[in-house]
This record gives sequence, C-alpha cells and structure tokens, in this order.
Amino acid sequence: MVDLRVLMVASDPGAGLARHLRVLVDHLDRRGVRVSVCGEHPHDLGLDSSRARLLPVEIGSSSVRDALESRALRREVERHDLVHAFGVRAGAVAGLATARPRPLVVTWHHGLPRRTTGAAGVVERFVARRAAAVLCVADDLAERARGYGARDVRVLVPSAPILGRAPRSRTSMRAELDPRPVRDPLSSGRPIVLCIGRLVRHKGHHVLVDAAAQMVDRQPRPLFLVAGDGPRRGELERQAAALDAPVRFLGHRPDVADLLQAADVVVIPSLWDGAPLAVAEALRAAAPLVASDVGGIAAMAGDGALLVEPGDVDALARGIARVLDEPGLGSTMRSQALHAAEHLPTDDVVASQVLATYHRLMLSGSGTL
Repeated sequence: MVDLRVLMVASDPGAGLARHLRVLVDHLDRRGVRVSVCGEHPHDLGLDSSRARLLPVEIGSSSVRDALESRALRREVERHDLVHAFGVRAGAVAGLATARPRPLVVTWHHGLPRRTTGAAGVVERFVARRAAAVLCVADDLAERARGYGARDVRVLVPSAPILGRAPRSRTSMRAELDPRPVRDPLSSGRPIVLCIGRLVRHKGHHVLVDAAAQMVDRQPRPLFLVAGDGPRRGELERQAAALDAPVRFLGHRPDVADLLQAADVVVIPSLWDGAPLAVAEALRAAAPLVASDVGGIAAMAGDGALLVEPGDVDALARGIARVLDEPGLGSTMRSQALHAAEHLPTDDVVASQVLATYHRLMLSGSGTL
C-alpha cells in the first residue's frame, strides 16, 4: 500500500475517540499512509505533534447543514484515496461528500440508545448502506448495522492506554481522597466507590447518584468519587446535594492509576455505551467492576465484572453492596479482571486491523454499493 492517502472525519471530540485517532494516525504514518483529519475541533484531538494534516470543518447539527458541509469536504475527498468517518453523524456527512467508487469506512465508535426512531434512524440507515465497510466497537452495534443493511461489518474494539503501576501507595491515596478517618477514627475503613467518565447523559452518572443516596445508611457509609468533567457536572452536583448523597466530583484527573488502586469498587453506570476506556483501565488495575450490561462491556470484561440492567438504580446499589459485603467475591473478581485484561487489544493489533480493512477495500474496489 504505497502512497495511500486517507481522510479521517471525526464528529465527537470525546476522550475515547481522540485516543483512537491518535493511535491510528501514529501507526498508519509509520506504515507509509498519509493521513488528514478533519472535524469541528481537530486541534483538540491531541494530534498537533503528528504529521497528519488537520482541517477544521464543522459537522452540522441538521440535515441542511450536513449537506452544505459535505460540499466543503468534497475538495478534500478528491485528494484522498479513501475516507474513514468516526461516528454516525460524521459518516452521514462523509457519505454525502464521498463520490463512488471511492471507499468509505465508518466506525460506530460509541453505543447508541437501544431504539432510535425518526430522523436519527434514517441517518443510521443511510450510513450503514452507504459505507463500504462498517467497523463497530461492540457486537450489538454490529447487529444493528447489519439490520440497517450494512454488508461488510466487523467488530473492532479500540485499544486502551496501559496506565502502568500506580506511583502512589493505596494508603496515601485513600488518605488524600477521604481525610475523614484522620478526624474521626470511627469512620476508618470507609469504602471508596469510583466512577470514571465524561459527564454526559448516556454515561448514567445520575443513576449512580441515586444509588449512592440509597446507601447512606450503610456503616461505614461508602464514599462515591466521580473522576471526569463535562456539561452535566453542575446538574449532577445539584442532584447529589438535594439527595444528601455522599458523592464527590473530582473533575478531570491525570492520576487515574492512583484512583483505581485506591478504589474498592469501580462503577460504569452507562445507559448505553460502546467499549469504554474506563472498563479496560479497571480490568488492568484488577479493580472489582460493577457495570451496566450495554455495548461491548460484557465482551470486554467477561467474568471480571458484575453486570446490571442499565438505568436500574436498585440493581446498581445491590451490585455495589454485594461486592463490598462479600470479600471473597471481590478477590475472585480481581483475578478474573486480570485474566480478561490479557485479551484486550493492543494499539498495534487495532491499527493492523484498520489497515487490513483499507487494503481489502482498495483491492476490491468496494466503494460502490
């Protein structure tokens, strides 16, 4: 594949997508592929130090704007051999801009509500049928794409960063996160429940706050910590205050490895999702995991997670309580988490699979559906 030129179109600046793009750009560049990345905020993706061309292009919020933006993309499309869009909306814009038979690859990189109707369903159907290949981060998304008419569908779980050993001890980190035992020795041993993720609705933090409020009568009372930031932070803080729920919002934290080591339970309460980075991070840290049974979480975690129905506050609270109350279960989950972590994809494997998709489409001329 000499002198292959790939145009990547991104519509979501979330941490998972940004990391996935950085991995692909780095590995593809090393293999001689020339990459351009366009999106609403390409400089927020952490690619400034790469050799990729960064092209600011808005990904519209309406079908009319999408059509207009697709015109702006056409000039760039014509300079490239293949287009790879990340996200359904980016796939729609790229589909309008990409003339057949130039191949279009679309990655459905995060989960979607279990039912999508109206205009959203029309967009998904268009993307599925327009793409020469659809890469999905979870089996349920792959099934959904096939149901909409996609013909070449593969499951590709993005790789997650390897955090390495936590530089701080569990004891010192817990003392920082919960100084209460120093002031009140009777509260010593307070369990720490950790949630990591961007504060957006589909991550389900409001369900976690409700579950925390249900557990205030436990002794000692668990401390719920939320690492991450996002547009719903103010709303969630008000919810926690109104319920007197023992939840602290830490904002963005660069010390995820330390937080994972300090936690007694890690919780992923998503309403819908794909393959969250936090799941892989928790597995590699051997942290007992309670998570919603959505997207690719079950496939990633295997027996290393206790799965609950998404949006079910009672089930989430029971799952957390069970891990805290059954030391043997927590120990078993830690061992199973490490086993599951051994099977997580590496950066090199993911990049090789993407490159193989490009190669297959270029050889077969699959841009025409």
